Amino acid sequence: MCNRYRIEREEYVYVGGKKVPPPKLRVSRKSKDARPTDTVPVFARLPEGIEGCEWRWGWTVPFGGGLLTNSKSETINTLKTFQVAARQRRCLMVGDAWVEWKHEIVPSGVTGKVRKIPHEFRHEQGLPLFFAGIWQEGKDGRRECSMLTRAPDAMCEEIHNRQPLVLHPDAFEWWLSEDQSPPNPEVLACCLRDCWKIGLLPNDHSRSTPISGLDDKRGAGPVRGPDISAASGVDPDGAGRRSRRGGVAAGAGGGSQPDLPL
Repeated sequence: MCNRYRIEREEYVYVGGKKVPPPKLRVSRKSKDARPTDTVPVFARLPEGIEGCEWRWGWTVPFGGGLLTNSKSETINTLKTFQVAARQRRCLMVGDAWVEWKHEIVPSGVTGKVRKIPHEFRHEQGLPLFFAGIWQEGKDGRRECSMLTRAPDAMCEEIHNRQPLVLHPDAFEWWLSEDQSPPNPEVLACCLRDCWKIGLLPNDHSRSTPISGLDDKRGAGPVRGPDISAASGVDPDGAGRRSRRGGVAAGAGGGSQPDLPL
């Protein structure tokens, strides 16, 4: 499960709709490491429209004393804890990378010792990540969010058995729409896959060290995730490419679920 991610920009821009200028969110936090209970940047649909907000990460629950920082995307439609939020209170948590720990056994005498090694996942083009989330009003009146997770793609499964659900821009507009029908598998499958730059996270957390073995394996292995540079308005190569959809996410402005590519 993801219990730490990185927020490194001073401002994030919502790229999924037709509103001009698009909603922006100025980040007030100083720390780049986001951990449970921290206030984190979020885009959500409120009565005024899609707004940038800063909410607490982690749901308080009536049972036990812990926090629900993650929610399985496969069960949000069936578990009572999440059913209402999955239909009425969806959000996008934004950041630049997430961290997972790989458990390795380090030889130590006869038994061996388990060591947790942090790995950092970024988009290979350096684009911001939009994590699917749900939110609620906490017991103290503050709004709080939980990040959705899914089964890992081919690049992530070597490190961990879960990963955040990072949505493709084509799914943004429906995810934040007023449509209160349960999220269907097509929407949840419209996510980025196998397009990560993976590195070891050093102790000072200032930058990651690329893992060449995993990066080299990418080209000959699974199908890489979609190129979202055109949809997001970001052109990392400086070539001025335009999206074949004109830079507007599919389904923008509509209430029904779009015909999304898997």
